[in-house]
Amino acid sequence: MRRWIRGVTGALALAGALVPGGLPAAAAAGGDGCAPELKVLPTTESPSWNDGVNDFGPDGLAVGRAGNLPAYWTGSQLHRVPVPATAYLGGIEAVNGRGLMVGQVNLSGVHGSVPFTYRAGDAAITPIEVPTTAQSPTAVDVNDHGEVLLQDLLSTGRSYVVRDGHLLRTITTPLDLNSTTATALDNAGTVVGDGEAPGGSGFDASSVGMVWPAKDKGTLTLGPAVPTEFGNARWTVRDIDEHGRVVGGVLRYGERLGHRPAYWDAPYQAAATMVDGPPSHEGHGTFEAISRTTGLVAGTAEFQDNAQGIQVPAQAQAWPGTGAALTLPRLAAAHPSYGLAASDNGSIGGKAEDATGVTHPVIWTCAFQQGALP
Repeated sequence: MRRWIRGVTGALALAGALVPGGLPAAAAAGGDGCAPELKVLPTTESPSWNDGVNDFGPDGLAVGRAGNLPAYWTGSQLHRVPVPATAYLGGIEAVNGRGLMVGQVNLSGVHGSVPFTYRAGDAAITPIEVPTTAQSPTAVDVNDHGEVLLQDLLSTGRSYVVRDGHLLRTITTPLDLNSTTATALDNAGTVVGDGEAPGGSGFDASSVGMVWPAKDKGTLTLGPAVPTEFGNARWTVRDIDEHGRVVGGVLRYGERLGHRPAYWDAPYQAAATMVDGPPSHEGHGTFEAISRTTGLVAGTAEFQDNAQGIQVPAQAQAWPGTGAALTLPRLAAAHPSYGLAASDNGSIGGKAEDATGVTHPVIWTCAFQQGALP
């Protein structure tokens, strides 16, 4: 539940008027008085390819990276998070509906990253007290209760849910999997992620989507495990909304490498539903984030090359919950862009490269109005 924004229009707040598949009609239209725009946000004097908008918070707050360090924006104003002077890498990964941000920072002379919380205007970040069994945890999500999801890839994929220095839950790997990666949690406490199946490692391994229901009610595997039409495949899970919709996709290995976006709905008894991507990328791409309640999904249309062996630059895409995903305008022709965050007010956040090759944090306002099916 990483993609939340407060202050949506009254039309968006209505429980009815849903477009089939999820997105409210008002959100699909962009809301009353919505002005579609590819908004380029300021960054630092030393921009990085990693710079971008990772999440939306209340009252126009956007969070992410600028100059490869933690940053946030209010409107069009950049705010650098006050990290220690020895910091050389980091970012804000998520923010909840109350403005609590979580992220991590790497410090010279300190092994691993330091996960932290932060609120706009604070004089300093607050390091998160991590479990003693954690080796190098990173903060990847936070819900409205202040529960932080810590991902620890060095401990064979063990993850944790913590709050105010207290360990609330340990997310463990089922016995039939090699490792797991937790990626998001919702307000109910449900955690989602993916797990590596036995029989291989790295690029040779297959993986499955995972759900760890709230209140430690075991684990669920999101099917299918490895569909025959994809051969050796890795399923990845990226986010969950407040209705329980899980978004992610599958990475197919073989003669031609490609992603396909997909989603699962509670109670997760059915196999993944595949979503068609733009024809410009032969239907391939990823889903990275879903808005809190409206079903708007952010992702990227990307493919290693098309059937003629021609590379097609990645392009941010939006999916309203039905039909095909639509590409969003590029900042410069033939230069890549990426969709990383989705908000209830119809905006998509991410990053885009300009004609000189510099990457900028960006927001596509009224994103669905800007969508195209090339």
